Amino acid sequence: MNVIELIGVSKYYAIAGGTLVKAVEDIDLSISVGDFAMIFGRSGSGKTTLLSIMAGLISPTKGEVRVNGMNLNRMGEGQRSRLRNETIGFIFQQPTLIPYLTVVDNVRLPRFFSKESGERDLEEALSLLNSVGLSDKARVFPSQLSAGQMRRVQVARALMNKPKVLLADEPTGELDEATEIEIMELLRSVHDSGVTIVMVSHSNELARYANRLFKMEVGRLREVS
Repeated sequence: MNVIELIGVSKYYAIAGGTLVKAVEDIDLSISVGDFAMIFGRSGSGKTTLLSIMAGLISPTKGEVRVNGMNLNRMGEGQRSRLRNETIGFIFQQPTLIPYLTVVDNVRLPRFFSKESGERDLEEALSLLNSVGLSDKARVFPSQLSAGQMRRVQVARALMNKPKVLLADEPTGELDEATEIEIMELLRSVHDSGVTIVMVSHSNELARYANRLFKMEVGRLREVS
C-alpha cells in the first residue's frame, strides 16, 4: 500500500527577467507503508521542494500528489492542513522551536490544532520526551538546549499526533558525527515502531539506515540500488 504517491509532479518558479527555474521536474514516486526512503543530492537539487510537495506545504505546478490515497490537488488549504496534522510529521531543516515556550509545550504544539486535544496531552508529550532521552529538559526553554537536543525535541514534536509518515529535511545537518549517529539511531527506532520515513540528506554515509535510496539532480529523481 502506498502512503505517498507522486504522478508526473513538477514545480517551476519564475525569477527576475522571466526566467523559469525547474525546481522539480516530472517526478513519479511511490512510498509504501514501512519504507525508510532516503533522498540524496547536492544543495539546490530540489530535495526540500520535493519534500514540501509531499507534505502539501507547497503545490506542484503540474502533476498529482496523493497521501493515503487522497488527492491533495483537490483539497483546499484547510483540508490539507488537517491531513498534515493527522497523517504527517515534518522535521524542518532548521530548528523551528518557539523560543518563549518550554520544551514540553513545544512538543505539545501540534495537538493544539488537533481535534484530539485533551487532558492527556501533557502526559503524552512528557512520554515522548522520555523516549528521546530528554525527560529532564521538559521545563527548560529551547535556548538552553544543544543543537542535538533541539533536533530530538523536533522529532518528539513531529510524533505528537502519531503520524503515519515522517518527513525529515536534513535532520542531521550541521551536527557533529556523534550527534548525527544519535539522531539517526533515534529515527531508526521511530521507523521500527511502524512509522514510514522519507528523509532528505546530502550525506551518502547515512544510506545504511534506509531500505530505499534515491538520487536527486537538477530537479530529477531516480532510485538507486
